[in-house]
Amino acid sequence: NACMLSMLPRNTMIADNKQVLIVDDESISRTLLEYLFKSLGYGVTLAKNGEEAVVFFEREFFPYIVMDFNMPKMNGLSAVKAIRAIEKSKNREPAFILGLTADETFEQQQAGLSVGMNVVHTKPVSMDILQDTLEAAIQR
Repeated sequence: NACMLSMLPRNTMIADNKQVLIVDDESISRTLLEYLFKSLGYGVTLAKNGEEAVVFFEREFFPYIVMDFNMPKMNGLSAVKAIRAIEKSKNREPAFILGLTADETFEQQQAGLSVGMNVVHTKPVSMDILQDTLEAAIQR
């Protein structure tokens, strides 16, 4: 499939703890992101909404989180607030949280950053941008 071939990753840096929590209510988005991260050597855990993500994060530390904004039960902004609170209460190192949104407005970008997302990208996001973001996160 030509589409999948264009998604093959270029070489990237290796993270020490390569675990990522992918949070998105759209199954196709979860599948594509899972493929991308697994092809980069990451262990992947999938959550369908912010509520699931918070439960998973409470049990296990994920150094990288990809969080959609608009989801049922608990949206991405509320989930990030809860995750940051868990980190403080458990004295954990902060996860790198990449927010993904279909809303291109400055206000949406700022909303994500204000609750504790490290970076916010607009969907659809290219593989190169995701890899560049991850490499920057690994170097931090």
